[in-house]
Amino acid sequence: MDSLLNSLELDGLAQYLHDYDLSNQDLVVSENVEKIERLFIGHWEEICRAYEPEKQRVREYIEKKISNAKKVAIIDVGWLGSGPMGLKYLIEEEMIKLFVFDLDGTIADTSEGILNNHRHAHIHMGWPVPPDEILYGLIGGPLLENYRAVLHFPDEEAVRAVQCYREWYARYGIHQAKLYPGIPELLRRIRAGGSRVGMATLKAEPFAITMMEELGVRSSFDVICGMDGADRLTKADLIEKCMASAGVGPFETCMIGDSIHDYNGARQCHVSFVGVSYGFGFQKGEHRAFSLCDDPEALARRIESGEIAPSD
Repeated sequence: MDSLLNSLELDGLAQYLHDYDLSNQDLVVSENVEKIERLFIGHWEEICRAYEPEKQRVREYIEKKISNAKKVAIIDVGWLGSGPMGLKYLIEEEMIKLFVFDLDGTIADTSEGILNNHRHAHIHMGWPVPPDEILYGLIGGPLLENYRAVLHFPDEEAVRAVQCYREWYARYGIHQAKLYPGIPELLRRIRAGGSRVGMATLKAEPFAITMMEELGVRSSFDVICGMDGADRLTKADLIEKCMASAGVGPFETCMIGDSIHDYNGARQCHVSFVGVSYGFGFQKGEHRAFSLCDDPEALARRIESGEIAPSD
């Protein structure tokens, strides 16, 4: 059920599952069909409200397309055509114009610097250093929120820990990153295909820019957007900044990342998403509601195949 509601963008219905003798782990099988039908019928108005923004985008897109038309042909394009991004792709065969990459776990292996800086921050603050498996789980997430919610630092101490982390990272961490094999060639092939390349990272923006310069790929990125000094931006905010800078819309954009933070940001911005399993988050062989590529070469082939449609 969790995958079904996620793919339909109806996660809000999960709170009602127990009312219909269902759980997040239940499969969509014949014995559950009647329960699922009752769930949907019982919350039909809520479902309609959830899709209202999508309907408005469809309406705006169609009105724009036919405003000066003398004749209009209407074709039933099925489920894919229910969204404006899908409509644009089907009508114009529009390619993705902007590929937005996450940094940690997608462009580069930054684990050495990140783990060392978390250890330093804990020691400096007088806190016990968590085991590596806990620290690995922090990679790619919002730094301040990680210290508050995951590491359980009080608010003021969390702010000081982030400051300590970044001071140390500026001196040492930014120099402890390695590009994944095949990344320079992947970026070159994307640009050769006529698309732009951006970065949306929860890492401080100056750090991200410096790291790309040191790794020799800064010129491959048209725009790099990172966390602000107040730690207020979300992944969705950063994707929006990339799109605004590149002058493209959601239906022309694809987010690529290795974590659920990347996927959720893409969903909030209504852009396509492709995951990678060679980083720190998603794992090879996982079954997800989106595509997973196991290495940069596989990602390059998928992009060049044209299989990434809007809202993929």
